[in-house]
Amino acid sequence: MLLKHFLPNSLSRFIFLSGLVWFAASSNFLGAQTVTYSSPGPGTFQVPDGVTTVSVSVWGAGGGGGYNAGNKGAAGAGGGAFTFATSYSVTAGTFITYVVGSGGIGQANGSPSPITNANGRPSSFGASGPSDPPQVFANGGGRSGGSIPGNGGLATTGTPYFSVAGGSSVSPDVPVNPSDPSNGSGGGAAGSPSGVGANGTSAGIGGVGVNGAGDGGAGGTSVSQDGEDGTRPGGGGGGEGHNGTQGGNGGDGQIIITWTCSNTLTSASSTENQPACVGTPIDEITYTIVGAYGATFSNLPPGVNGTYVGGLVTISGTPTASGTFNYTVTPTGSCTSSIASGTITVTPNNTVTAAPAIPPVCISTTLTSFTHTTTGATGISNNGVAGANGLPAGVSASWNANTITISGTPTASGTFNYSIPLTGGCNTPAVNATGTITVTPNNTVAPASS
Repeated sequence: MLLKHFLPNSLSRFIFLSGLVWFAASSNFLGAQTVTYSSPGPGTFQVPDGVTTVSVSVWGAGGGGGYNAGNKGAAGAGGGAFTFATSYSVTAGTFITYVVGSGGIGQANGSPSPITNANGRPSSFGASGPSDPPQVFANGGGRSGGSIPGNGGLATTGTPYFSVAGGSSVSPDVPVNPSDPSNGSGGGAAGSPSGVGANGTSAGIGGVGVNGAGDGGAGGTSVSQDGEDGTRPGGGGGGEGHNGTQGGNGGDGQIIITWTCSNTLTSASSTENQPACVGTPIDEITYTIVGAYGATFSNLPPGVNGTYVGGLVTISGTPTASGTFNYTVTPTGSCTSSIASGTITVTPNNTVTAAPAIPPVCISTTLTSFTHTTTGATGISNNGVAGANGLPAGVSASWNANTITISGTPTASGTFNYSIPLTGGCNTPAVNATGTITVTPNNTVAPASS
């Protein structure tokens, strides 16, 4: 259904939409990254990796407050306009130009006429070429000239963005007795996500900025004759009061850019937490990080390394030491709280002790059993099978609780070089229990000669 069916008049629709813009412009939602530019002048913003849209809040600068000769109060200046783009299309890795407007200079006793640099300068984000999105532009507030008040910066028209004007000032009150002190009027506040900036008053009260907008400067009084400066962003300067020497300066403009951060595992779901063996390459781990410019890696196993290229993180390599490694991948440049983590548990390779000294044994005589001790393995090949793995017939090897026991009664004579493969655990390269058993045949005697 159309919005007008729920909100039948234009005022209620404006209030609703203003609230929606304020929520989008001011919410620090999960995974958001914000950069603020507040120093007057041009600059460039590099779009982080993986980012395709940003939201942009732009304030124009406030104008400079006025000065009125003859010990009269002067008018204040206008506040800067506000423009907000909820979804500005960008290309990762590119540079976008911006300009932060400088606040207008307050008029002073002896200022040239017309005073230069008194109007608040506009702020802008983005180029204005035919293939670019429309520029996000906010006008600066107008200067005051003596008792003539400055107007708020005008809203930008003809763009798809939310834009509102800054607050204006008014002419100062004129005292009944011309010799009485007179206040300067207050400067207008900057526009904001909530709407048009508040106006300054003839009693010298500056417009109050809301939702991030700058306040208008107070007008000068008999106690503090100079007009006060407007605050950043975009507050208009207050007018000079009775016996003052200068109106307040306007607050500089400001640009806030916000984008969303994320990290996503793009390799198999089990790879970020995986077992591994010393000397064997791990299963490659990959993440896609959105919103950063780089990444640092901590607590990876020796021999395992991480790389970051254009938002793609790759962890690979061959561990050279065992242990439990709880690693982290921390984005750099922005999105530093969007940390990826996991655990690589590296197990040492299987081991087996050497065979003890094995005395020769006679055929059909029970072998004195002996053992090998293993680590890492979970068994052996041909467990309990007599004559397997090079053992004499009648002799077998059995594995239990990290111990290989060789026992039995040989039924064949000879020299037997056995090699028993370990199974399970980390077994690359293969590990075997080896040794030699010598089985002597029974004594014999030849028949008596005739």
